[in-house]
Amino acid sequence: MRNGEQTIKFARHSLILGALIISFSGLIIRNIESADSWTIIFYRAMAFTFAVFCYVLFKHRSKVFQQFSHAGRQGVAGGIILGLTNITYIVAITNTTVANTLFTVSLIPFITALLAFLSIKERIPMTTVLAMFVALLGIIVMFRGSIVQGQLFGNLMALITAFLFSVFAILIRINKKIEMLPSLFIGGMVSLLVALVVTQIKLEASLHDILLCFVLGGVLSGFANIVFTLATRYIAAGEATFYMFIEFALGPFWVWLFIYEKPSNTTLYGGLIIFTALLTKAIADSRKVI
Repeated sequence: MRNGEQTIKFARHSLILGALIISFSGLIIRNIESADSWTIIFYRAMAFTFAVFCYVLFKHRSKVFQQFSHAGRQGVAGGIILGLTNITYIVAITNTTVANTLFTVSLIPFITALLAFLSIKERIPMTTVLAMFVALLGIIVMFRGSIVQGQLFGNLMALITAFLFSVFAILIRINKKIEMLPSLFIGGMVSLLVALVVTQIKLEASLHDILLCFVLGGVLSGFANIVFTLATRYIAAGEATFYMFIEFALGPFWVWLFIYEKPSNTTLYGGLIIFTALLTKAIADSRKVI
């Protein structure tokens, strides 16, 4: 029992650390000088794929390729969805504010719950239903402001990011026995190959930008995704929602603190409404676990 408690405690601390680290991703992207969205996607995906492969190799050693073969169609499908998610996230954050992106992406728990109800008939608690309507109000407030500010495209990409990641989560929920780490690798390869096709292999970036992309993909995204994949085996989904607040709250704060990217009033109002809905859902879910 003691070992089980220690494992859960370690998983919680890992999730907190992962969320804290990934919260700097917006700040890293804002410090990229000249590389466009697709160049960022390519070099980020290159580093991310390498980091995931190194970890899988370290964990499974001689059985590393066997793990990839066991991923199956579901693992490949999950990887493709995750790869597209990585693309839309970068496109979103480079076409609107970090706050707009993260507040919109924070809808993932609600979209996942709705998709779970529609696809696998998973019951949605009334508290979640009410929180969904409140969050929808927050999105409406944010999107009305983005139309005026010319940031609607970025917000739409962020919404697509939330939807795609929710689909990825449902695929994992349906196929619980799938080894997720190969899906992360496949997702990185999908992002990399799509970026190559779109740019026609014309990837112009300074050494400064390439290094930042490597930090973004290999350190921040790589660590956070691996930790999340492993830790959620021991942490209930409702409890894990709490740790997502660290990224959603600190991400906009870092860019405001260091480069003075101030969200608009409509973004702050809409984000506050969404956060209220998320906090309500997270508290309700955690009480069920307890």
